[in-house]
Amino acid sequence: MKKITAYCLLLTAYFLLPSCETDFDVTGDWKEIPVVYGILDKNDATHYIRVNKAFLGDEDAFVMAAENDSINFSNLTVKLIELTDAGVATDSFELDTTYVTLENGIFGDNGNQQQKLWKTSESLDPNKIYRVKVVNNYSGNVVTSETPIVKNFTISQPSASPQSKISFIGNNDAYSAYSVKFAPAGNGKVYEVTIVFYYREINLATNDTTLKNISWKQSQYVADGSESVIQINLEGENFFSYVGSVVGPIPANYKRLIGRGLVDTEPDGNADDHIDIFINVGGEELYNYIEINKPAASGVLLDKPVYTNIENGLGIFSSRTSNSVLNKSLSVKSITELKAGQYSSNLGFFQEND
Repeated sequence: MKKITAYCLLLTAYFLLPSCETDFDVTGDWKEIPVVYGILDKNDATHYIRVNKAFLGDEDAFVMAAENDSINFSNLTVKLIELTDAGVATDSFELDTTYVTLENGIFGDNGNQQQKLWKTSESLDPNKIYRVKVVNNYSGNVVTSETPIVKNFTISQPSASPQSKISFIGNNDAYSAYSVKFAPAGNGKVYEVTIVFYYREINLATNDTTLKNISWKQSQYVADGSESVIQINLEGENFFSYVGSVVGPIPANYKRLIGRGLVDTEPDGNADDHIDIFINVGGEELYNYIEINKPAASGVLLDKPVYTNIENGLGIFSSRTSNSVLNKSLSVKSITELKAGQYSSNLGFFQEND
């Protein structure tokens, strides 16, 4: 068995005491531990489940991770089973295997950087519960988990109307908050709003134009189930301050354009200069998993509990959904603030006819 030597050091205010040396085992008899990840979204055309092995051995972890046998099972059957609230199965479909190419990393499969996944293109019923069932056809080991489906939701503000503008400056010319309002999603627990601000950057020497954007992510909102409407306030001063800190001063011989530009050639057909608002929603199990695994605020390493909702394994099986309002204009006063305000006057913003 592999031994790890632990050196116990006690640091006091004045003394570094002698270390104590202890040998202990970190490996025992091998046990099959599948690790399952699946986040279902009813709006996706294809749904994916990832299944890997948890591994521990006597070799270097980076060497073992590159070996297919260390991380992948060779003969699994993966199914999604559709259930009523009472737990009665109404449908079942077996998932097919597929591979996705990974960016540079330590995990290998088939001699290259590929990840094995199981997929299905079956439509999901938002009123049903889904059980994932993973069967190892060699050992007979069975792993399961269940999740309800996070349902679609509507956004009431901003509206999709072209006349509706986003304003971070009030009638008194002071900073004001803009409220994003939406109905809670059925089975949704955690909500995250992201603002994407698009602008054009023009090289005055060559007249080349580049469409750029920055993302402004808001703090998560955790629902308690009592909400009829969820409201996320986007503080105006924070918006301008964030733009100023992320965009940076204008380079020489450049200018930046904001406001409604010409419609671009991108597939979404959005105008060049606009704001998009995206709202992502996760189910309760996904929220719990993220909360347990997020870094400690203090930066101190903590011995955190392992969170999983996988029966007879590890990982997370949950659901999510999203909605968005695209191609929104800033108000006239908000554009004026970007051009000449305290946080952004040095950014070189202009409008089309300036």
